[in-house]
Amino acid sequence: MAGSGPAPLPIRSPELLGREIARQRVAVDLTQNELAEAIGVSRRYIYNIESGEPNLYARRLFDSLRVLGLRIELVPDATSRRHQARAPHPQVAALREDDGARE
Repeated sequence: MAGSGPAPLPIRSPELLGREIARQRVAVDLTQNELAEAIGVSRRYIYNIESGEPNLYARRLFDSLRVLGLRIELVPDATSRRHQARAPHPQVAALREDDGARE
C-alpha cells in the first residue's frame, strides 16, 4: 500500500531491536529511568535492552524466527495518541509531576 505510512522496519536481531527502542525512547522525550519506572524495571535493564545485549530468551526468539523464515517488523502505531503527539506516557508524566512536587 503506497502512501499508507512508513514502511515496516524489519528487526532481525536483539541489537537492532535495542537501537530502535532507544531511538523511539529519545524521540518521545523519555530518559532510561523514566521508561524503566513506567514499565517496572531497573534502568540497567533498559540499558541492556537498548545495548542489544541478548539474553537467552531474545537469542532463542530470533533463532526460532530465523529457522521458521519469519521476522519481526516495527510499525508506528498511528492510533496511539502518544505517537502522534510525542507526549510522555501518562505514568511518566505523573512521575515528573511527583519529582517537581518534591523539589
